[in-house]
Amino acid sequence: MKIGIIGYRRHARKHIDLIRKNYKNNQLVIFHPKIKSKELSNNFSDLIKCDCLIISSPTSTHLGYIKKLSEHNYKMPIYLEKPGFNSIKESYELEKLQSKSSLNITFGYHFPYESKIKKIKEIISSHDTGKIISIDLLLAKGISYSNWFQDDWRKQDKLAVSHTGLSHLLSIYYFLIENDSYQKINSKVFFNHDTESFDIALASSIEDKPILKAIFSWGSPLVKLKIQVLTTNKLITLEEDTLEVRSPRDVFDINGNYIEPNITYSKKFKSEGIKPSMYAFFEASKNKNKFNSDLFQKALKIGRICHSAEIIK
Repeated sequence: MKIGIIGYRRHARKHIDLIRKNYKNNQLVIFHPKIKSKELSNNFSDLIKCDCLIISSPTSTHLGYIKKLSEHNYKMPIYLEKPGFNSIKESYELEKLQSKSSLNITFGYHFPYESKIKKIKEIISSHDTGKIISIDLLLAKGISYSNWFQDDWRKQDKLAVSHTGLSHLLSIYYFLIENDSYQKINSKVFFNHDTESFDIALASSIEDKPILKAIFSWGSPLVKLKIQVLTTNKLITLEEDTLEVRSPRDVFDINGNYIEPNITYSKKFKSEGIKPSMYAFFEASKNKNKFNSDLFQKALKIGRICHSAEIIK
């Protein structure tokens, strides 16, 4: 299989390293439009010959590359790094291009492919879980207080904390919840006067169940990933890689008072990162799987929620 990558630094380098380590027998084509290097190709036609493509260049270039692929009638699988577009307007252009040219696009949201997130979904789907009341998600680190952040592109883009970070949490939410098509989710980004940057993003929904609260921060202590799902019969908690379930609801002391349920499930998972999502993409490419319209539409919805965030200063 011949694999093409657009991009060669930062996140693209993670893809390149993963392929070189785990797919040594596959040919790798790394494209950059200008930079000359033995590692890179400047010929776009080299990409058209690939069996699948990964677009991991800056987000501002994504729509332009999708247009070029459409013009070349490219029909092979495309892994488009999230959020995939730079504005709500671009999201509709992307949607039209996909429909018109039947592009097989998968967005690069990796969390739903991780074993620990899949296990949460399995637990939620169990008949004894009951109805979901609320879902809380938190992911954070303190990079906005770093000196290098002052000149970084993340500080220049008011919505970066939303479409690069909050979008990850929404991808988990939409994976866990199936029948959420009409739920209204509001998003906001908050200004931090200490760092003079928009470094906190919030997505919430309180009008319908499940109640949602998702917070992504660049201005706080490190929280690798924290998820809490409250149902009518279980409390499901993920702290980084440790998943615990407390149940059932009706547990009493000798006086008939409610007490905290025992832990009925506990497991520490290995941190998997982007590996499962990339493996799934390459397997789908190898098997020539058809375009997944449902995943594509959910990814568009996530990006639109994040790009429409209210700016609070």
